[in-house]
Amino acid sequence: MIRELDPGMVTVLMAAGLVFASAGLWMLIRRDAASAKIELFGMKFESSSAGLLIAVIGAGFIATPLFVGTKTADSRRAEVISDPPPGPGTDVTEATPVPDPPDSPVPAADGVPPMPSGGGRRITVEAQEQEPNGSLASATEIWPGTSAGGMLADSSERDVFAVLIPDGAAGELVLSATAANVRMIVYDGVGNEISNKWRADRGALSFSTEVKSATYYVGIENWSVGRDTPYQLTAVLR
Repeated sequence: MIRELDPGMVTVLMAAGLVFASAGLWMLIRRDAASAKIELFGMKFESSSAGLLIAVIGAGFIATPLFVGTKTADSRRAEVISDPPPGPGTDVTEATPVPDPPDSPVPAADGVPPMPSGGGRRITVEAQEQEPNGSLASATEIWPGTSAGGMLADSSERDVFAVLIPDGAAGELVLSATAANVRMIVYDGVGNEISNKWRADRGALSFSTEVKSATYYVGIENWSVGRDTPYQLTAVLR
């Protein structure tokens, strides 16, 4: 069903209507209209009757836009920008907005922190322990080049860090824990203890080893009965 006509179609109808109406009027005013015969659509008419019919057809073409209406620029624009309705069985799903890319590195999907710049040869990242981290399985992961802080609430607490060695890295791994009354225990990649140091006063506990494993674990324990003992663990490659 036609509800609105394009301006081009209106022009065509008006022109055709004008031609038909002119031809019909010309046939009506001919001098020999009374005797002339004409066959139209398989039917024979007097020229005056045929002229009247053609004139009426032309007038109908001309009057069509008055009853149908003409498309405006706004309605044409709406047709262009509007989406067609979904058909039967169409799964209509709202589009998920895509977030802007972050300005800084973020942890990978598996929870591994971003690799510090400088190849781990100097401290470039400040980190914090992530509870719970009381075992090797739940250790807070860091890279060489990181200084990680933490807090031991009481003498029974232990914090564990996993130092991830970059692929192809070589050299000496240096671990240092600064605190008072703490014990630092170092494990290799399979959980074997390779160092166990403690000190009662505030200072630094250090350990170094040639890199032979992809991961080293460091456990920090409260050696005394003190509470809320802060500490700082650093890991660098030499």
